[in-house]
Amino acid sequence: MASIDIHDLSGAKVGTLELADEIFGAVNEDLLWEAVKHYRAAHRAGTHATKNKKLVSGAGKKLWKQKGTGRARVGSIRSPLWRHGGTVHGPQPRSYDYVFPRKKLLGALRSALAAKFADGKLIVVNAFDVKEPKSKLFREALNTLKVDKTALLVEVAKHSNRNLELSSRNLEGVELIAGNEVHPYHLLRYDRVIFSHPAIEKLQVSLKGSVSSRRHQAAEGTGQGEGQKKAARAPRRRTRHDKGPGHQGESEHAGFPGRQGGDQDRDQRSRAADFQGESPLGSHGQLSGQGTPARKVRRVSSGLEEGVRTAAGGREDAGVRAKPLAP
Repeated sequence: MASIDIHDLSGAKVGTLELADEIFGAVNEDLLWEAVKHYRAAHRAGTHATKNKKLVSGAGKKLWKQKGTGRARVGSIRSPLWRHGGTVHGPQPRSYDYVFPRKKLLGALRSALAAKFADGKLIVVNAFDVKEPKSKLFREALNTLKVDKTALLVEVAKHSNRNLELSSRNLEGVELIAGNEVHPYHLLRYDRVIFSHPAIEKLQVSLKGSVSSRRHQAAEGTGQGEGQKKAARAPRRRTRHDKGPGHQGESEHAGFPGRQGGDQDRDQRSRAADFQGESPLGSHGQLSGQGTPARKVRRVSSGLEEGVRTAAGGREDAGVRAKPLAP
């Protein structure tokens, strides 16, 4: 687990803070680009506007009659084809904001913090103890912390430090922001980022809750052990449970009542024997009178009629009619 030194405004080291690996770890540059693009798009004014044929200045009178002049027909002096006419499909006022997933925003914030920490441009102070609202004194404190260019100051939102606000607002390239309003755009815009100790602890706790369990396990080094446990686990097998005596099994779907074991096989064989004895078909599928003494085997006639040649048309009817069977 990485750590960072804690200083006071005079530059002296007063402690050490441990940083979570799942927050100050890998940097996702693609996610940072998407977050910055969304931030800048949401802050666009979108006030651009052009005048169409309805809004442009000019009379609405028809300049000349439709036909007979030899000139092109025209209906209004405000036509887009004419000089000083209206603009067709020009830009209109709109909002460029769009929905950005919260998980992606928190992931970009973790990447921005990790990038600042990797570059050595993340500073943590125990507190912003500004005794007087003087910009000159606060500029000297920033020089002590080796802040040569722009700087972002992050303080806890509940701590209303009026002297800090008055001392930093007149300094060029210095911005004060609350801890719950930090955006990846702010961290990437300024050269140095100065957190107070309570602000970075609170932000770290908030970002830990947004980390997925898989990444959390990978940061703690337990992901490999879980993978080995899953690989060594035996595959699951389906166990066939014993059915009760009243349960109807697969034989019910075939037309036989569900019974146990040999009773089912015995009933099936007896029913098959009865069916073969009562059927008029023999073993080879031919009609037979054996085994059916109470019923007479009757051969079914085809009952087809020949086509009738009509006298008027002189052609043979191709239709086939079925003769009803006698009862």
